[in-house]
Amino acid sequence: KQSFYYILLLTLSNLCHAEYHLAPRDDENVTFDLFSGSVYEKNHTLYLKRCDVTEYEYPLNFYRPQDEQRLHEILKTQKKFWIEVTAGVYEREDIYHLHIGAILEEHLATSCHSTDMFDELEKAFAEK
Repeated sequence: KQSFYYILLLTLSNLCHAEYHLAPRDDENVTFDLFSGSVYEKNHTLYLKRCDVTEYEYPLNFYRPQDEQRLHEILKTQKKFWIEVTAGVYEREDIYHLHIGAILEEHLATSCHSTDMFDELEKAFAEK
C-alpha cells in the first residue's frame, strides 16, 4: 500500500508544478520550484537525487544554515530517507544546482526511488 502512494506521488509531482522567479544573482537566472529527492554527501557537498525517472543529482546550497545542519543530522542516523523542498535552480558550468529555500517534508526510513521500491517488492514476494 505504501509503495502505491510513492508511485502516485512520483506521477503527480510532474503534473503539479509551481514556478516562481527570484532575482538573479551573479548573472544567473534562478527559478524557484518544488523538488523531492534523497540526500547524500560526497566530497563535503550535499546532493539531492530527484525522485523521478531522471534521478538528476543536484549539488545543494542553503539559504538557512539550520536546514543544512538538519540534513547532516539525518544522514548520521538514517540510511534511507527523502525530502520535499522549495529551491532556487541555477546553472553553473553545465551543472544545475539547488539553493534550498525550505525543507517542507522529511520522509525517514523510506525511499522515493522506483528502483528501491521494486527491490522492496521483490523481497516481499520472495519471503512469501
